[in-house]
Amino acid sequence: MTLDVKLEAGFFKTWRYYLTVSHRQIILTPHESENVEFVIDYNDLISICILKKGSQTGEVEIISQSRVYIVLFTIQANFDDVCHTFAKEFGSLVTF
Repeated sequence: MTLDVKLEAGFFKTWRYYLTVSHRQIILTPHESENVEFVIDYNDLISICILKKGSQTGEVEIISQSRVYIVLFTIQANFDDVCHTFAKEFGSLVTF
């Protein structure tokens, strides 16, 4: 699953990224080449919290050993599919 998202980068600052969930990894790929790609492996994860904000939008808080990532959905997504994909890949690390 790949989604178009915004990654919080500071106080009122976001960067556009693609979020991909696959093979027990979360990959954040920047739209712009000057930003860094992040690959978060299952073993580095502490928790993932998915927050629904409205019927089709929300955010994902990803806490890893080294960093906290706040990811905002930029377009309407099938929220049930997003939740199912995260739960399937990361099991008990995911809360809703």
